[in-house]
Amino acid sequence: MYPHTYDWLKILRQHHDVNYYGGDDKGFNFYLKDGELSKINKLFNKAKYKKTETWYDERINKIGVEIGKLFKDDYDTVIAMDHSALYHTCKHINKKKSKLIFWSYDIITCDHIWYINSPSIRNMIEENRKNIHLVDHIIVQDYFRGAVLDSAVFSHKIPKTYIPVSLLSDEFAEKTAKEKAEKIFIESDKPILMQVGAINNLRYTDEIILQHQDNINDFDLLLLGYPSKEIINLIESFKIKPKLFSPFKTLKEMRHTVSYCDIGVIGLNELNLNNLFYSKASGQAVEFLRLGIPLIIIGHEEIGEFVVSENAGVYIKNTIELIPSIKKIKMNYRKYSECSYSAFVNYYLLNNYMEKLNVSKLYN
Repeated sequence: MYPHTYDWLKILRQHHDVNYYGGDDKGFNFYLKDGELSKINKLFNKAKYKKTETWYDERINKIGVEIGKLFKDDYDTVIAMDHSALYHTCKHINKKKSKLIFWSYDIITCDHIWYINSPSIRNMIEENRKNIHLVDHIIVQDYFRGAVLDSAVFSHKIPKTYIPVSLLSDEFAEKTAKEKAEKIFIESDKPILMQVGAINNLRYTDEIILQHQDNINDFDLLLLGYPSKEIINLIESFKIKPKLFSPFKTLKEMRHTVSYCDIGVIGLNELNLNNLFYSKASGQAVEFLRLGIPLIIIGHEEIGEFVVSENAGVYIKNTIELIPSIKKIKMNYRKYSECSYSAFVNYYLLNNYMEKLNVSKLYN
């Protein structure tokens, strides 16, 4: 899954024998090569899928077969991360021997484009509704997202623990945050903006690139992640191009690259129930805040209100307001940076939730 899964696995491994099956999630399996997770009991799905009309069905079936093989062993606790893992786990788990935790990151709601367009995904969610009674406990980011999850899989009666997307701090993060808070911009300086993760039109990337072209002297633009074909073609059409980085194979490389920027930008122009409440669920936001990097939130009111209330950045409704928002942060960068790191420490520092991760207490 995402970098915060790496940090949670590292903590779990200190207290439990852990087997991890990673499916075929983009990128994250590379992170398991880092440090102390290099010796974890890894079980990866390495199957390749052709982009045919039935590729998703084939992918789901192959992953299901592999997960089924895992249950030849007995486990005290099984943690199913998100809908697909829950769907397969419920088919194989022996409830007489194993407790089941459903750890919800993304929620596939009825207005989600995957639910609308994919019969396979609709069937998966319907099966999860039938089998949700097998779940002993749910971990979800906050009360609001818990309510959304209840509406999707009818999990109202299942006990829940609320843990925002959380990361460990380290010497590099603390050093970077301190350096950011000491940074002073003069009028001629160009801040570096960065977008991380999915790089596509749904994240306003096309409009951000166009703003960059029209205001080339006001900011530099770095894009780190998975660009869509439309974005690649748009970038190629310009002589002066934003810098585009492919995802790195280690967390260290990724986070060092993120540290180069001065402002993180997060946008979403297609809302559904899953991403309506996002302030405790955005892995991109946490990576920026962890390094004391202020945020510009575009078009996403709930996380925008949170960032503004913490004085960790600016919320704008559309990219027309991008340049004024950059100048606003630039004029008072020190305060925005200090508040960004404080927001991380107060809401997203993994150490704050260690007691909640005590597996034995989740069933009490």
